[in-house]
Amino acid sequence: MTEAELSKGSGAAPQFIRRLVDLGNVPSRDGERPFVLGDIHRVRLAPSAMLSARLVSIPIVEHVPSLGSSGRPHAVRLQVDERE
Repeated sequence: MTEAELSKGSGAAPQFIRRLVDLGNVPSRDGERPFVLGDIHRVRLAPSAMLSARLVSIPIVEHVPSLGSSGRPHAVRLQVDERE
């Protein structure tokens, strides 16, 4: 399929598709129709995969001491909803 067909099928902008090809998330192939049906799924999944990679690379910079019986004081300090 063409880039335009992949864009329409995946709902992604052509610029995003080109970026995914540059990053190696979508294989680069030769020819007038360089994309295959499976690339639609690769493009659709790319945002969540990229987000996961970003989250994994975020360093943990604050050590929270043992919470004991209640984490409420720490949750309030860190502005976290303790019900999550």
